[in-house]
Amino acid sequence: MYRGVRIAAVVPAYKEENHIAQVIETMPDFVDDIVIVDDCSPDDTSGAALRADDGRVTLIRHEVNQGVGGAVLTAHKAAMELGSDINVVMAGDAQMDPEYLPQLLDPVVDGYGFAKANRFFSGESFAGMPGYRIFGNIVLSFMTKLASGYWHIFDPQNGYTAIRTEVLRRLPMNKVAARYSFENDLLIHLNILDVPIVDVPIPAVYGNEVSSIKLRKVIPELLAMLFGGFWRRVWWKYMVWSFSAVALLLIAGIALIVMGPRGWDMGSRRKRRISYRRIGDVGCGALCSGSSDAAGIPPAGHTGKSEQTNDASHEGTYVGNSCNKRGRVRTLGVLALPSLSCRVTSVLLGERREPSPAPSDLAPGEPS
Repeated sequence: MYRGVRIAAVVPAYKEENHIAQVIETMPDFVDDIVIVDDCSPDDTSGAALRADDGRVTLIRHEVNQGVGGAVLTAHKAAMELGSDINVVMAGDAQMDPEYLPQLLDPVVDGYGFAKANRFFSGESFAGMPGYRIFGNIVLSFMTKLASGYWHIFDPQNGYTAIRTEVLRRLPMNKVAARYSFENDLLIHLNILDVPIVDVPIPAVYGNEVSSIKLRKVIPELLAMLFGGFWRRVWWKYMVWSFSAVALLLIAGIALIVMGPRGWDMGSRRKRRISYRRIGDVGCGALCSGSSDAAGIPPAGHTGKSEQTNDASHEGTYVGNSCNKRGRVRTLGVLALPSLSCRVTSVLLGERREPSPAPSDLAPGEPS
């Protein structure tokens, strides 16, 4: 046990006959269970695991290859049946240094639901790595950040992870991707569940192992999963479980993209041509007084079409007003403001007021 917590190491293995014994022999003593899943290896991976003769080992062999994700999920389920509290993934190729296992476990024991190793925590981490791999890791990390919503993480393909079994019980493990995109899809599912995660700086150990990943097949599959995972996260987290302002903004943004700026016109451009100069000439006092003659509001039955008057001061259009079938005049809200708002509006529009009478014009005894 580690700090009073039962620890299980889950080890996916495929064609690891030459490395699996090293993984078992270097496993720290505080690890209570070692669950190894031989993912239908054509070599003697299972035999090598049994020959290590460690009482903590539980060996499971897949009859059909299910991918690294499928092997990890099988091992997680078996570890939970053994009563583990925290499961840590250790690759069968011995690339994950067990000396750093306490650094990975501490945040999870202290309260995080998930901890992940990050190989690229300093400039020296990229030393000796080809430029195309550096570029690929940066692009893939950004796309995973966008899809998962975890913007503080990096190196998403790193499988050296620790997770609480209580989180695993909430996880729909049958819906998590089983192949190379397992780690990325897992992050998306964890964000939907609001699981707090943390990156832990841990260097990788590279040996003479040979990767069996076929990039031409993996990259399209990974990109498709990230695209679908982004919308799945948005749907469940911001639409179904918590319809928030984010959902409204997203719907409005999608509508603008699909319809375009002309789509919002709806053929009503003519109705929005309001003559603000006409409002200023009329004066707010007349508008608030309710007098249609003073305000220049057309009588009942007016069609709302533009009319020209003989008075130059009344020049303009009545597009802002229209009449309903009962002959009642409908005006814009700005024309029906309360009296206090009209006074403020009159100041803003520069409405002229009659000057106060001169002191000489006042009646005797009338205060000035």
